[in-house]
Amino acid sequence: MMKKSIQIALLIIAPLMLLRADSSNETEKINIAVAANFSYSIKELVSEFNKENPNIEVNIITGSSGQLTAQIMNGAPYDLFLSADKTCPDMLFEKKLALEKPAVYAKGILILFSRHPHYVTKGLKSLEDARVTTIAIPNAKLAPYGYAACQALSNQNIVAGISNKLVYAQNIAQAVQYALTVTDAGFISKSAIYAPQLEKYREEKLFWMAIDPSLYTPLEQAAVLLNNRRCSKTFYQFLFSPVAKELIKNGGYEL
Repeated sequence: MMKKSIQIALLIIAPLMLLRADSSNETEKINIAVAANFSYSIKELVSEFNKENPNIEVNIITGSSGQLTAQIMNGAPYDLFLSADKTCPDMLFEKKLALEKPAVYAKGILILFSRHPHYVTKGLKSLEDARVTTIAIPNAKLAPYGYAACQALSNQNIVAGISNKLVYAQNIAQAVQYALTVTDAGFISKSAIYAPQLEKYREEKLFWMAIDPSLYTPLEQAAVLLNNRRCSKTFYQFLFSPVAKELIKNGGYEL
């Protein structure tokens, strides 16, 4: 009787064990909202993440921090949000749309870029040069880097002289595109220099100059968890791992 009871128990347990094993191999999907300036680094992070987590499929949605915040507030099904500032994630936490307080994952660096050699070697003063007729700048109302650029211009008292040259972009990615194709210069993130399409423009003082960080509020980029899913937590924890930090630093950010 005892032997028969054990056999019956095994017949019941075995399918459950197989079901659990099968479910562990199922692909989980997460949607991560990412500020446009970080779109170049996130690809490397996802690639590294999937080496240890091949069953988690990561879908990246990029845009300005303001746009992504509005989407989240309107119910967009995102699992994590990697912003270009702390203000937007703070707002989501205050509205109880994020599980924890925002944590800074990177510190951005604002630069002035031009595809024309020596157009920006004088920093912000270069923008008063007659050769510079158009300047790409992210929309300050939506993109933290655009707000930082406006702060820098204001603190150097050169806004009035160049206001007619400014060409507004929705985010950093669009500002980069403008600077590469239609404008003489542009305010972009240092991280953009590491994008494949800017490979030939990576020489500092020839094609770009870092803006004095004392001229703008530090660009602390923060992340928040938007739900309690296991796969969401796994990527969030990876974002602050030593491996991820090294990749972020190599991508043009400070930590």
